Amino acid sequence: MDSLGMYALSKEMFEVADSQFRRAAYLNPYMPGFKQHLAWCLYKQGKLTEAKEWIVEALGQKPGDPDNRHILRKIEEKLEKEPTMPPEFPQPPDK
Repeated sequence: MDSLGMYALSKEMFEVADSQFRRAAYLNPYMPGFKQHLAWCLYKQGKLTEAKEWIVEALGQKPGDPDNRHILRKIEEKLEKEPTMPPEFPQPPDK
């Protein structure tokens, strides 16, 4: 499943890769690499909040992994650059 996910990710078939990585992480939650791959896939899709959750979980299992730390840095950098939501449009005064 992880190999298929990596292949799909390399071809930018993000939905297929996402599905495969989730399945791999579900079937073997003790392998932080599956969570790392899912986090990277989510990052590539712009799903930064969820990507951060998965990479933090992977780091909890393997704290010294330099790849996990690198991915977390990339996610956090992009989250910092993400524009904030614009304020709501002002409501017209009551007539």
